Amino acid sequence: MRSPDRCPKCQSKKWNDDGSGKPRQSGLPTDRKIAVFLRYNDGYGCLEISRELGISFDSVYAAVKEAFPDSEPRI
Repeated sequence: MRSPDRCPKCQSKKWNDDGSGKPRQSGLPTDRKIAVFLRYNDGYGCLEISRELGISFDSVYAAVKEAFPDSEPRI
C-alpha cells in the first residue's frame, strides 16, 4: 500500500511535504511514539491509531515511516 495522495481530513495534496523533498518527521515525543508503535505492532492501521490516541494522521504516519522506512504503513 502506498502513501495517500491527499490528507484524509483537509484533502491537501501536500499533507506530508515540508518543502524539502523529504517525508515529514513526526515530531512526537518518545512516549507518544511508543504508544503508536505498540498499537501498530498489534495490527492497528495509522488512521485507527490517530483516532484512538487523538494524534493527527500525518504525525502517526510519519512516526511509522520513521520506524519502518522500507515498508508502506498500514492505513
